[in-house]
Amino acid sequence: MPRRPAPPPPHRERGDDVAGTVTGTVTGTVRAASTVPVGDPVKARSGRVVTAALAVFVTGLALFVADPMLPDVERGLGTGPGASRWVVLGYALGWIAALYPAGRWMSRRPDGPRRMVLAGAVGFAVATGLAAVAPGIAALIAARVVQGAFAGLLTAPVPLLALYGRRPATALAVTGVCGSLGCLTGTLASGGLVAPLGWRGILLALLPLVAVTALLGVRALPRFLPSPLPGRPSLRPLLAPLALATCEGTLITLYPFFLFQGEVQQAPLPLVGLVAVALPIGLLAAAVAGGRLSDRLNPRWAALGGVVVAAAGVSLTLPVSGGWSAPEVAVRLLVAGAGLGLACGGAQAVALRGLAAGAAWRVQAARVAGFTLGPILAASVWEASGYFSRNGLGTALLPCAATALLALAALVPIPTSRGEQ
Repeated sequence: MPRRPAPPPPHRERGDDVAGTVTGTVTGTVRAASTVPVGDPVKARSGRVVTAALAVFVTGLALFVADPMLPDVERGLGTGPGASRWVVLGYALGWIAALYPAGRWMSRRPDGPRRMVLAGAVGFAVATGLAAVAPGIAALIAARVVQGAFAGLLTAPVPLLALYGRRPATALAVTGVCGSLGCLTGTLASGGLVAPLGWRGILLALLPLVAVTALLGVRALPRFLPSPLPGRPSLRPLLAPLALATCEGTLITLYPFFLFQGEVQQAPLPLVGLVAVALPIGLLAAAVAGGRLSDRLNPRWAALGGVVVAAAGVSLTLPVSGGWSAPEVAVRLLVAGAGLGLACGGAQAVALRGLAAGAAWRVQAARVAGFTLGPILAASVWEASGYFSRNGLGTALLPCAATALLALAALVPIPTSRGEQ
């Protein structure tokens, strides 16, 4: 009998190159592995994403919660601004420094992600307790460096945990925005909590969140998690997550000052609350939409669209005016947040597509570096232009606009003889 012709290959959309690398190849590898936990796969995927989201939330909160409590630290420990600033910088440097060895070790062991999350959560909790009881500024800085190092262990597996699912870009967007919301919560909430709790109480308040993260990690993370198959090694795609995180970090640092611009202070309390929640609402709502667009279409174009919206929103805030009403300020921040949320998942998906196996941690390292660089740029530019002036705030927003343009340039495809890169 004549052999029947083979069926035609399935139709592939433009975004399926990431779906093939992430959803198809990775999911196929996981399902083929005999170490995948038995149970509801949807529940297992959700548990991994929630664990990753909590990990980046609490570590981002610990980074940005320190800055508003520095005056209380200086009064309590009898030190000055030159030493107290290392309470923030020490944590950030420890976090960034630990990501490289943690990621390298994790890429060589299929049981690395689970061990990394659990060890990071335990070490982070112990270092947080030591920082809360520090008798002097030197002990506090040392404890914060150790706390940051364990934050690196806790967050190194985050991109890898988000990859194992049917909607990897959506998971990347949700975890990324949860990190942004942690930073934003630290900026907005800690200032009001310093007086009733003190800086020691604020640090101790992190412990329940770390405990929940560890418990979820024990229940949700499989004992063995294989690494994705190799991709095309390239560092250029990391520029987009780095630039977007720097833009977010700058905007989050300056965000509370928008409550004192224009006519916001004289507005009714509900309108002031609208300004306070505009940026996080835009981030969270657009992140889910952007992630789904990235999963269904080409993530590069979804990220590019988000960056254009973010750049437009930031540009609208640059001519800071004393005549703005509270709704006008809220709309500007909402547009900027929506653009950053739309771009979050797609930019990370594009970066992961260009990395080799076991290098997913580099995306997290780029985001941490951006969230560290953003506040430094904002403070430096504002100090050079004059604190507490409206023009100074507008000048401090310039790095935010510049990094949005850098992300746009990094995401624009470069045509080559082999096609889009």
